[in-house]
Formats: sequence, C-alpha cells, structure tokens
Amino acid sequence: MNTVFKVLIGLNVLLIGCVIFLAIKLNSQEQIYYVDSSKLLKDYTEMAEARKEYTKKMEAYKANVDTLTAGVQKQIEQYEKESSKMSDREKKLSRELINTRQQELMDYQRAIEQQAREEDQKIMGKVLNNINTFLLEYGKKKDCKYVLVAANGNIAYGSESLDITAEVLKELNERYASKEN
Repeated sequence: MNTVFKVLIGLNVLLIGCVIFLAIKLNSQEQIYYVDSSKLLKDYTEMAEARKEYTKKMEAYKANVDTLTAGVQKQIEQYEKESSKMSDREKKLSRELINTRQQELMDYQRAIEQQAREEDQKIMGKVLNNINTFLLEYGKKKDCKYVLVAANGNIAYGSESLDITAEVLKELNERYASKEN
C-alpha cells in the first residue's frame, strides 16, 4: 500500500509539473486571441441580411397559412349556418370535407415548419461557414497561434487586449460589402 501511495504521489507531482510547464510555454510563446460570437453575429452585415431574407420568407409562409386557415374557418361557418337545412348525408359529406381540409392545413403547416427549419439551417449555415473560413484566413494572415470563439460564456475571462472581435467584424463586413458590389 505504501508503494502504491508513493507512486500516486509521484505521478501527481509529475502531472502538476507538466501542467505548469505547458502553461508557461503557452503563455510565453503563443498569443491566444478570441472573438465574441454574439457581437459578431449581431453586427455582421451578412447575418443581418440573412435574417431579413429568412423573415421575409417566413412572412410569406405565414400569409399562405393564414389564407388557408381563413378558408377552412369560412367553410366551418358556412356548414354551421346551413347544416339545419341539410340532409344527414349532406351533413356527413360536409363534415368529411371540412375534416379533410383541416388535415390538409395541418399537413401543410407541418411541411412549412420543416421547410422553415431547413431554410434557417441553410441560410445560417452559409453565414457561419463564411465566418469560419474568414477566421481561418485571418488567423493565418495575422500569424495567430489560436483564435477562440467566445460563445455563450464559454470563456470565463479574456483580457480585452486579446479580443479581436471589432477588427474581425470590420474586415468581415468590408469583405462582404466588396462581394456585394
């Protein structure tokens, strides 16, 4: 038991030594920069335009759903108004028709929701891919050893001198503007 205890202590001392060595090595030779993803996504022109495009498409989808919903509602109101004059067979056929239209509306809504999710992933994926590609090029151009992305508090603290968000955002927006012209 004593030998095992001594070995464990020795391994812990070795491990602590390695961690200290790596921390000193990283601190002395390599700068670690970071970008704040929430600022980047909020102020990046391409992201703002992608959000507008997405919102415009969603408004069109919503308008279609609203039109179809109004049509079903009108059909229900008409049935309620005229059902007293209908035969049992006519009532049954009208209810079946209404049920069919309601089911078609629900199916359409589900399809639109799925399409909206796919559209969102496509649009946002393109923008995020552009940002990631830019960060890779930026890191190489500026000879950065590391560029971290601070997302949702993943970096508890970072010196403001290592925050390159403003510079990255400026260059990203300039690049995007030059592609648009």
